[in-house]
Amino acid sequence: MQKKQKAEQAVERIMAEGPSFTDPLGMWTGKPADEEELPVQDADDL
Repeated sequence: MQKKQKAEQAVERIMAEGPSFTDPLGMWTGKPADEEELPVQDADDL
C-alpha cells in the first residue's frame, strides 16, 4: 500500500470517530459532544 493511501485511511478512521469524552467542547478535536454546536477555541489554543 502506498504511503499516501495509508495516510488517507488513517485520517478517515480518525474523522469517523465520535466526540472525545476528554474534549466535550471540541477545542482540540474539532468535534464537540453536541453535534449542533460549533467547536470552541480559546486564545491559548491558537
